Amino acid sequence: MVNDGVINFDVVNRGALGWRVSINGEDDLPSFPTREACAAAARVRARRHHQDYGVSTRVRVPRLDGTLETTVWYSAPEEFLDAFNGSESSQEMRWACDQYGHVPR
Repeated sequence: MVNDGVINFDVVNRGALGWRVSINGEDDLPSFPTREACAAAARVRARRHHQDYGVSTRVRVPRLDGTLETTVWYSAPEEFLDAFNGSESSQEMRWACDQYGHVPR
């Protein structure tokens, strides 16, 4: 697994043990009877961790085919700004504003 600085809160099915939240590969103790209940708990944990520590967190829930889909991503401010400033659309908008003599704030 590639460590990209984001803490993953994954919803995993452990068969008879029920649904669990796996935090960066380590299962959390409480189990849940449904995927939806586990996903709700993962969202709460990820949001709280993001608020308390200021790091990026994401919640990933398995699709029917087993692949993990990111349903929520709480981004640290510097990551958000880096993504915004480096995007192609952002650069195009700045170029267009420069052409009209307006500098966005």
